[in-house]
Amino acid sequence: MSYQALARKYRPQSFEEVVGQAPIVTTLQNAVAQNRIHHAYLFSGLRGVGKTTVARLFAKALNCAQGPTPRPCNACSSCVEIAASRSLDVLEIDGASNRGIDAVRELRETVRYAPARDRHKVYIIDEVHMLTEAAWNALLKTLEEPPAHVVFIFATTDYRKIPLTILSRCQHFEFKKIPHSQLVAHLGAVAKGEKVSIPAGVLDLIGRMAEGSLRDAQSALDQVIAFSGDTVTDEQARTILGVIDRDLITGFYDAVRARDCARLIGIVETVFDRGYQPVLFLEDLMACGRDLLLARVVTDPARFLSGDADELKALAGRAAAFSEDELLRLLELLTREEYRLKNSAHPRFLLEALAIKLARLADLRSIEELLAGLGGPGEGPEAPAPAAGPARAAAPAPRPRSESRPEPRGEGPTPLPAVVAEAPPAPPPPAVASAAAAPPAARPAASTPDQAAVELLLRRVHEERGALGAFLEQASWLEIVDDALEIAFNEKHAFFREKVEARDALDYLSRVARESAGRDLKVKVVAASAAALDTRTASDAEAEESRKRRLREEAMRQPIVQTLLDAFGGEIVDVETT
Repeated sequence: MSYQALARKYRPQSFEEVVGQAPIVTTLQNAVAQNRIHHAYLFSGLRGVGKTTVARLFAKALNCAQGPTPRPCNACSSCVEIAASRSLDVLEIDGASNRGIDAVRELRETVRYAPARDRHKVYIIDEVHMLTEAAWNALLKTLEEPPAHVVFIFATTDYRKIPLTILSRCQHFEFKKIPHSQLVAHLGAVAKGEKVSIPAGVLDLIGRMAEGSLRDAQSALDQVIAFSGDTVTDEQARTILGVIDRDLITGFYDAVRARDCARLIGIVETVFDRGYQPVLFLEDLMACGRDLLLARVVTDPARFLSGDADELKALAGRAAAFSEDELLRLLELLTREEYRLKNSAHPRFLLEALAIKLARLADLRSIEELLAGLGGPGEGPEAPAPAAGPARAAAPAPRPRSESRPEPRGEGPTPLPAVVAEAPPAPPPPAVASAAAAPPAARPAASTPDQAAVELLLRRVHEERGALGAFLEQASWLEIVDDALEIAFNEKHAFFREKVEARDALDYLSRVARESAGRDLKVKVVAASAAALDTRTASDAEAEESRKRRLREEAMRQPIVQTLLDAFGGEIVDVETT
């Protein structure tokens, strides 16, 4: 017999073998046992978590010669044919390549005929979100009132693209990512079945790479075994999977702790010499930073971190060299740099600069220390007002250093703006001053129940229907007037107005508006005249300027803000509420 991939060889043949989806399996088994069979099911979730496999098992349960039964025999002709995907009464359809209305019309014709042999005719449609709108409309009536012998099972990785009229007619089961522990345990059982010796660390590595997808994990294991043979080593697994050497990651954090810039630049050079993707290196740094932070703050890190006892002990020792604030700042800087690194034509330069910046984090001082050195409000409410002018910043209190922290190597003092930018801020006052002009908010802060309802509506539309939310962003204004939700578009945005006026969009907006405002609202899409638009623009600008002026006055009354202005010779340019 020809070789069979592990993902196919170890595909579950019974509900009991399904990994990580116990609630869904139990529900389907109970439905079969109680004869509560729905006519349409929707299975959604990440790739490789068992959607199609469970659909086949459910078809077996319905059509097994000894059933309907929650435990198919896997021996009768029906079970054998379904497992081999050659049953006449269980049709598996690829929604991506049969997405048009003609394919759905053909399906509607076959639905009318009784099963050739089994009790039910089961249609399993994979990647069903790829069907066109016309195809869904053609299928809607059949899905609403199918023949008694027909069961539809839809599988998709993105159920949000499916029309609500279809979703409401299906029982929806959302498949979760496979938990890491169960994923690793299953990989171990597969390796044992293949008589392969593989370290627990490699299984853990494959499990982390798969990110909850069992099929991805089995495919990666297949690849490792093909490269290494019957005995797998950690080095071989990392080589074939293209995983960045763990020593580079831990060495990077050791160099940051030692503030060894030369070593950091050497590590970055190694990353590029070995052909690693810089973004993947950054992601591994973030993952290691997260592990260090948890090892530092959690009393029982073994609950949240993978690895054996020796690895966790080494991680805890490395984490002890950092403070919690330092690890938080490290993670913040790494996360902030990810987007720039992905879109940069010179990732090496950014990565080198980031490494040096991380090494100099130890030089930064918190804003509390700065204020204490300036004699600010931290000394008590009765402290005298500080003298004006920037000279007060010349002699801050020396920062206490522990013996375990290495002294600076003469890089020079860190500029004060960088300290304020990177250090964790003190508890904010009611209004916070910013040193650079920030863009005005897209909409004034909600101050009435109707304005709050509009903001809630927009958030929901953006979350549930991103395209419709983008159309609404082009509206000249959107507000509740009496018992109507008024959406106005100017002449230039006639296209967006037509999309919002579509029946499906209006029905959806009417429902969301009712739920957001707590009362029935009629959705009115109107044309915005030039005169009305000018009036509203002037009114909004005036209201925004009034709000800014009030916030500036409030900020000036805050002692901490006044102290900073006096100390650095600054002025309030713009303010925003926090």
